Amino acid sequence: MEEVCKHLVFADLNNKNARYLEAHALEQLGYQTENGTWRNNFLVGAAELRGNKVPTAVDNTDALLNMPTELLFEFMGLLIEKNRAEGKEIKINLNLTDRNEKCNMALEDSVLIPRMNYQEKSPDMELTIYIPILVTLLLGETNYDEITSDKSKFKGNSEDLKEFLGIFSGFDYGFNMVIP
Repeated sequence: MEEVCKHLVFADLNNKNARYLEAHALEQLGYQTENGTWRNNFLVGAAELRGNKVPTAVDNTDALLNMPTELLFEFMGLLIEKNRAEGKEIKINLNLTDRNEKCNMALEDSVLIPRMNYQEKSPDMELTIYIPILVTLLLGETNYDEITSDKSKFKGNSEDLKEFLGIFSGFDYGFNMVIP
């Protein structure tokens, strides 16, 4: 029954009878399943079809703080907004003092290229920073002026850092699960 209703809902999103019937079918599937993950999927889908979108708030700060540096850079690459990064080339040397790591990030052709244990000879900017401060910069929780004002931690043009941080966007965690 759920499968037939799904096709009706996809054909006409305003068909309230099909939406409520599919929601009822998903709710019953959710009540009958033993697996918690499937139960959550079915019940969230039923709530969405009834117009009760489940709010999502994700705080990934702890996960980012505990990621290996290379994985953190890969995550940063996922956050790049292609249109904002288009045509920009930025090279940053990072000295991560709490992890005792030196690395380089290069933005080229809207792609972030991290290089571990490498420092560019003439970077656009150089940051000597702790990982928690880098993460709060990425999440927009730290003002970049606080970083650029300390010349022992930042070398380069502060506008370049502002431009670099401006290319990142967050994920939309409120996407639809059932409704197209």
